[in-house]
Amino acid sequence: MAKERTVEDIRMEMAETRAKLRVSVADFSESIKPKNIAKKGVEEVKDFARSEFEDVKSQFVEADGSLRTKRVLAIAGAVVGVVAFAVTINALSGRRQLGARARKAITAS
Repeated sequence: MAKERTVEDIRMEMAETRAKLRVSVADFSESIKPKNIAKKGVEEVKDFARSEFEDVKSQFVEADGSLRTKRVLAIAGAVVGVVAFAVTINALSGRRQLGARARKAITAS
């Protein structure tokens, strides 16, 4: 059979509950301060950026720290290809504009 609680036991339990509640309210009030919210947000962004950087870095660096040469060369080749394509398109569009200007000059004369 369960032991009956005395008035003193109940008062001690209530005091413990009040103390726990006081700590909980203090923790909550600290957590909702704008300064602390901003600080937590900054830390989350830093952690996210750090993990993303590590993910990208792992694409180009082996676990032992050596460079993944094939991967780097493939990316460099793709970049060179895109630049060459852009230069070619720019040159072709420049010729079309030059031809249109020449035709306008001839017809205006």
